[in-house]
Amino acid sequence: MNEEEFRECVEMMAKGNIEGLRKIYDAYDVFVYSMCLGILKNEEAAEDVTANFFIKFYRAAGRINTEDMEHKVWLTGRIRKQCINYIKKYNQDNLDAEDDDEEELNAAASKKEKQEGKNAYRTLIKEAKKKLKTKEREILDMKLLGDFSEKEIANATKLPLDSVSWQYKEGIEKVRRCLANGR
Repeated sequence: MNEEEFRECVEMMAKGNIEGLRKIYDAYDVFVYSMCLGILKNEEAAEDVTANFFIKFYRAAGRINTEDMEHKVWLTGRIRKQCINYIKKYNQDNLDAEDDDEEELNAAASKKEKQEGKNAYRTLIKEAKKKLKTKEREILDMKLLGDFSEKEIANATKLPLDSVSWQYKEGIEKVRRCLANGR
């Protein structure tokens, strides 16, 4: 689903048309569930959060500003937030989350500190997008804007961890070259 199709679906949902939600669900249900499972490490919890994600998304459609938004980045950020909220709400120590996942959850509290870097990245990535491969762009977006670990990205994209790491480094290098050249 491209940006325009996503915007149209959100507009349909904002007008109460469930068909917009069906189209988004059909395009992203596996993606959303995979991300939830990668974070929560529990199938039942991932199913709950996935279902709640789509329900809340439909209800909030009228308040979502789709201009200047990359929908995949927005989706990954919202999914991650709902998983964190689920963990906080149910105090899920039994989800078997790894130590680095807990560190990332604590780091999410310091979002204010990261905001300047994120804003600079957003501006730069718009200029550098044409030089990045689609997968590199998705991986950079998930890592830098969505605060995902490389392991979470690998789980969500079904790519090997080594491939995610390599594509991330390649993408960062292209962005650095773009920055050094002033473009």
